[in-house]
Amino acid sequence: MNNEKNVSNLSPITANANIDIYADITDSVNKVTNSTLDVIKPPVKKSSDIITGLLSFVSETIDTGLYIYKENLRYHKEKCNAKIKSKIDAIPKDKLTIPDIGIIGETMENLKYNLDKDYLLELYSNIIARNVDERTKDKVHPSFISIIKDLSYNDVKFLEALYKYQNKDHSFIPIISLTIIGSNERMNKNFKSKQYFISLEDYSFKIDELGLIIENLEKLNLISVDFMQFSKDEQIYENLKNEANILYKPTFKGLETIYNCECNIGIKSKGILSLTNIGQNLLNICLL
Repeated sequence: MNNEKNVSNLSPITANANIDIYADITDSVNKVTNSTLDVIKPPVKKSSDIITGLLSFVSETIDTGLYIYKENLRYHKEKCNAKIKSKIDAIPKDKLTIPDIGIIGETMENLKYNLDKDYLLELYSNIIARNVDERTKDKVHPSFISIIKDLSYNDVKFLEALYKYQNKDHSFIPIISLTIIGSNERMNKNFKSKQYFISLEDYSFKIDELGLIIENLEKLNLISVDFMQFSKDEQIYENLKNEANILYKPTFKGLETIYNCECNIGIKSKGILSLTNIGQNLLNICLL
């Protein structure tokens, strides 16, 4: 049974039904509008009056922004509390244990700056829930907290797809680094690009995003990319190259126009990509 507090009908600026938020915002907007009109009224006004009106306009604008921010914060705090409570409520009572205060404290410290990011809320709330469950408490490594802080939304979606793929008895994922081959030699000399391509089920990405994702996850030691090892099945890599050509051929139009030539993707190097031990353990804890 899902005990999570129902916040689906709330919006970020209507989290508290006891406050007539829209009336207050409307009043603030009217004040801002009036201040603006005062500033741009007939030029016979003294410069001191204009400055006063402008400062009033700025002040009212900031006040309105802060008010909306506070109501957004109230909404996200309620959503965060409901999320964490639902996960803890799902743990059998006899399995609850005293958490590691350091891990809880650092998790909440990071979470409070990211309450509006649902993907981080999900990961951090899982850390908290696993830390109060005696069956998983010892598997929550302190480094997970700082690692999560450095993940983007695209990083997390990639890791989820990779996690699903490797759980289907795949020990590694074939990867190729790409080179763009043009019939114009000048283009081949001038155009340098470091791009990768892999194929994952239920995951699509832009070619320029993938390079950034892979490099960040490598830096965080969540994945390993090895171009010294590769599958003996050459057809796997040919299939990747062909898929990359189909997907990214439209992006070459600009280059083909500039250099007056035809462009295609070639394989620069072949390799394998896999989750590291810490990457696998983090996902086991955070992707419930």
